Amino acid sequence: MKIYLDCYPCVVRHSLEASRMVTDDETVHFMVMNSVLKKLGKLSPDATPPEIATIIHRIIRKSVKNNDPYKKIKKEYNQLALSMYDDLKRKINESKDPILTAMKLAIAGNIIDFGASNREFNLKQIIDETLQSELDNGYYENFMEELPGVSKLLYIGDNSGEIVFDKLLVEEIKKVVKGEIYFVVRGKSILNDATIEDAKMVGLDKVVKIISDGYDAPAFIPSESSKEAKFLFESSDLVIAKGQGNYESLSEVRKNIYFLLRLKCSIVAKDIGGKVGDNILIKSYFSDN
Repeated sequence: MKIYLDCYPCVVRHSLEASRMVTDDETVHFMVMNSVLKKLGKLSPDATPPEIATIIHRIIRKSVKNNDPYKKIKKEYNQLALSMYDDLKRKINESKDPILTAMKLAIAGNIIDFGASNREFNLKQIIDETLQSELDNGYYENFMEELPGVSKLLYIGDNSGEIVFDKLLVEEIKKVVKGEIYFVVRGKSILNDATIEDAKMVGLDKVVKIISDGYDAPAFIPSESSKEAKFLFESSDLVIAKGQGNYESLSEVRKNIYFLLRLKCSIVAKDIGGKVGDNILIKSYFSDN
């Protein structure tokens, strides 16, 4: 997905928020904003939002001299999600369709995204609302038809905290998929995106093979990823991509991809054909399957 003009104010807001998280020095805030605005003026209109976010957050980290401004928040939400794990597992086990329930929970967990929303959300309420919602676009049936025959599945994660919800879905998928399953996380810290450190913190590494994409973008960008991650992406016969960032970077890639996300941005909602607040399971329009 290419960047829209409406994305620019959002980038500026994130820049100021991130710099304020690590310092009260307004001189630093001004320096960050000045650098970001200059960079925005030179960007190609063909750039994707994740590509732009990568450039901008490199500026921020360098300016505030902090390689992980969101570290405290990431740990906080990993712990919060882990505290809910047993109850969520029970909901899955008691449901008529465990994979569908786990998928809805994974989508609900996508609200934990400080690149697309603020902290003003009620996670428990969103979980309850999502479980009661319907994924009635036909893609779930397609997904379930494909799943048993998958020889290699790649699950591309998104945010810390959210990966606990992904863990629940992976556990259910493993009961159906007899082939290989891999889970990709970010190679370096950016926003509240999950890294290997986060994956180990929530025990995801005990459930599935964790792969670093070797990069610091808030999305999976195949051309910039590590050789291992790129090979797994190209050789997998089914990909699950979580969140708006991964949709933005992969929506025009020719691959069998199922996107799972909650719409938090009007621009992405417009591109998909939904509205903010919708829970989305959609298959790539560029899939050959």
